[in-house]
Amino acid sequence: MSATETTRIRLEDDLKTYVDDSGAGFGDNGYRFQFGAYACTQIHVWADSWESGFEQAAEYLNEIAPGYFYEPDYTEAATDLGLSEAWERFTSGPTDCDREDERSGLKVMEHAEMDLMRTESGFLPSWECHGREATEAENLEALRASVEARIVGAMRPVVCSGDWTTYEDEFCEARTIPAEYFSSSPEYTEVETESGFCSRLSMPGYLDCTDWHGPFATEAEALRALLESYAD
Repeated sequence: MSATETTRIRLEDDLKTYVDDSGAGFGDNGYRFQFGAYACTQIHVWADSWESGFEQAAEYLNEIAPGYFYEPDYTEAATDLGLSEAWERFTSGPTDCDREDERSGLKVMEHAEMDLMRTESGFLPSWECHGREATEAENLEALRASVEARIVGAMRPVVCSGDWTTYEDEFCEARTIPAEYFSSSPEYTEVETESGFCSRLSMPGYLDCTDWHGPFATEAEALRALLESYAD
């Protein structure tokens, strides 16, 4: 699985909440979109704007629940407007309609699509679509879910906050460890201690683990580091 493929991740049991984690690098903002009369399906996406996030959420919704999409009833709209004959000529092709038919056809389409939201995946009823920028807690929830889903194997993600010491060892390799475990040595150079979040993979019940990544200013950055380094 590449870093840009979509993983279907479900967060909760009572509310159908999914994460579309196809946003490469997760560097964009998080958005949550609710679909359905009772907002029973919720999708978290990463995008650079509300509009692109909505398109992304609609594409994902089409994969997991295509029944939310509507087909505009142009025939009914033409009947409501008294333009059935003009609509028939409009849909027959350019050779059978004049400019007046074209205007009538566009009017029918506008009427039929009036309460729908057009996306590249299809039409969605506007009264069943809601979206907003995700909270910091929701972004963290989505990132944690992505890490758990994308990092396969027995080793599991660990994120810790505190003071960290970064140094170069005798082999000129950079190391980061909790500051409380650091013992100074003449062979160590570029020693620096700072606070923040670090992350790594660890085997539950065993000593096996990866090196620490970080420190980072936020837990979200620490989680993204794991995704970039170990996600399948």
